[in-house]
Amino acid sequence: IHLQHQLKKWLFELGYTHNKTYDIPMNTNQNLPSFSLWKQYRTPVFDTNGRPADLLAWDLQVPNPFQGLPNVTGTIATNQQVAFNQLLNPVNILGAITENNNPQGHNQYDALVAKAEHRFSKGFSVITAFTWSKLMEDVSYLGPEIAGRRIEHRLGDQDRPFHLSIAPTWEIPVGRNRQFWSKMPKAMDAIIGGWQLSGQFNIQSGAPVTFDATDNFFFSGRDFALPHDKQSLAEWFDTSQFYRFPDKNMSLATLAGYPAWTGVQSLPGYGYKPAAGDTIQNGVYQDFGTYVRTIPTRWSDIRASRVNNLDAIISKTFVVHERVRIQYRFEVYNAFNHVRFGAPNADPTSSSFGKVNPTEQNNARVVQMALKLYF
Repeated sequence: IHLQHQLKKWLFELGYTHNKTYDIPMNTNQNLPSFSLWKQYRTPVFDTNGRPADLLAWDLQVPNPFQGLPNVTGTIATNQQVAFNQLLNPVNILGAITENNNPQGHNQYDALVAKAEHRFSKGFSVITAFTWSKLMEDVSYLGPEIAGRRIEHRLGDQDRPFHLSIAPTWEIPVGRNRQFWSKMPKAMDAIIGGWQLSGQFNIQSGAPVTFDATDNFFFSGRDFALPHDKQSLAEWFDTSQFYRFPDKNMSLATLAGYPAWTGVQSLPGYGYKPAAGDTIQNGVYQDFGTYVRTIPTRWSDIRASRVNNLDAIISKTFVVHERVRIQYRFEVYNAFNHVRFGAPNADPTSSSFGKVNPTEQNNARVVQMALKLYF
């Protein structure tokens, strides 16, 4: 839906755009055991001293009951052992049975669009366009598929809520047949008269940062966005609101530094004190086998750096002969030399978590001149 109104040399437009796409293909595993079995065999087991078993029952290798059976081919027919969890599958002779292109997904784009255009008059024109939009998608699972096919409703990776573009053209009103000094001598007009200035300014929101759905971690639930003037390449957002799940090599001293909101202190293996020479450093690292993630993968206020770019051109056409003209152009791209970087690292297990790689995603300021001959 778009409405237009013309007022003298101005044309105004206001509109709303809605687009929804259905039946976006997704892949699903049709050979999963029950959620209750998954929880049962991924729950940690402790010995009499409180030490967790190094392997969860789910991950054990057991004798292969299909080895050597007639009419059975492939590795399942020859391997002496098989993963215990495969034997829990409905079709236990097979691993995953993936149904491709299952039409479950959809997305939706909504935008308010405004445009103002001043048609060329008295040496001036401008086109200004503004878009305020949101792109939402439901195209991927959040949490393990075995816990229920919960499709995440999240921002699309191409979501850019704010986009403003201004593109003016101005014939500088100085020179022969122009508003000021219209009877300028030809020799002087050839130098300082008849210039045209044009350009384009764009400012656009950055892309939303994606926290991978397979990464599991503690999250405080608090707003972790930093004000624009507080962001730096070394800390793009407040990383103190995240703590990675402990692995077997995390020391008790490090674990003791976890804040109370993580709940680490109440985990079953927290009280275990490893003996000298033990291959594990804590008793909680196996306590996350049945974790089902509900933390979203994208937040609207956590984004990569925005586009902020101005291109400017000043030009003049010299008439050499009735049919021969030369155009001179002085062009500056990214005139303010604004730098745009990629997305920050969003893996809480990484030492670079929350940091932005200093590699530039756009070009530095470019200045160039050109001559174009018309004949």
